[in-house]
Amino acid sequence: MSYVEGENTDDLLQRKILERSNMDQIFMKPVQDSPVQGVQDQPPVQGSQSQPLPVQFIEKYLKFNPEEKRRFSLNNPSLYNTIIEELNQRLKGPSTTTTTTLPPPIVSEPVSPTGALGSSFSQLYNNNYENDDDNDSTSNESIHPTQKTNYNYISLDFRCDVKDIKSGAFVLRVPIHHQKQITYLELESCILPMMPVLENESYIYIDFAEFEGDYVTSRRKVYGKLIRGKQNDSFLHFLPENCKKTFILPLNVTHLTVSFYTYDGEPINLQYLDLQSISKNEKGQSVLHTKCAHYLSEGDSLILSNNLGNKIIVEKIKVLEILDKKTYIINSPHSALSHQNTGQLDATVEKIDLKCTLTLKIQHKL
Repeated sequence: MSYVEGENTDDLLQRKILERSNMDQIFMKPVQDSPVQGVQDQPPVQGSQSQPLPVQFIEKYLKFNPEEKRRFSLNNPSLYNTIIEELNQRLKGPSTTTTTTLPPPIVSEPVSPTGALGSSFSQLYNNNYENDDDNDSTSNESIHPTQKTNYNYISLDFRCDVKDIKSGAFVLRVPIHHQKQITYLELESCILPMMPVLENESYIYIDFAEFEGDYVTSRRKVYGKLIRGKQNDSFLHFLPENCKKTFILPLNVTHLTVSFYTYDGEPINLQYLDLQSISKNEKGQSVLHTKCAHYLSEGDSLILSNNLGNKIIVEKIKVLEILDKKTYIINSPHSALSHQNTGQLDATVEKIDLKCTLTLKIQHKL
């Protein structure tokens, strides 16, 4: 039932009564004084089951919306059953020995008749469906059982899930119950620490070594692109673009090796700090100076590699205090570095326990 612009409430009510009366006349019902009054079922007519119904009966029924069909099946069960039987017979063809099982009247939800009617009825209904009542429409959206998804979400944190680091690539452990029969993998979010190489980048690339990506760049195929989002303190939020992969043959992995690249395909080392020099303050503490901003925080852990000529000493150190964006104090290492007051040294500093996280959406084969 559609509303006509400019039509007042009385006109609308009278139009509804008239349309309902016309519908009742088609189905051999007396005219009702009100569209909300109940309609009693007509007594069965002897021999009516053998008489074919007029075409207008079938056409009118197929144009009903789900709620109208429900009401019709309750108020006119005999006629409803006759219509359904007639539809079944038309689809089956003429037969004198076939017994048709009629569906029960619709009680709460619209149910398509089953049996011989099957999908043909659904097709007829879909082709003729029209919801004409603005004040009494129902939504019947549903998901077919075969369309239901079985997505799982996992978060990989570099502080606890890194198994190894190989040439700037991070080997991340995959939870054991998500290692088998992966058919779909999508990156939902990515958080990386701010570092000098990312300061002026609007986007970067991400890739996994365990499978070939579908995103083509000028130098290589990768898993996808990360668009720079908002920055919170020393962290960058990246928005994934086309970071998804469907596996025709299910993937079985125990770990994922992730790498990051700049716009021109150069690998991004999230660990490296460009060390300039090391000095001592008046308290005898080691003060490290970097060429660019270090983006460190107090309590961060670092790896110091000191080349002494005849040997290389690798030690774990901790940030004690941040003096400025290029200077910070560490706890004094035990190597010969602690005995040198000033000067440029053959040493490197790398971050460990990076505050990075990836959130992945995974689908497994059923």
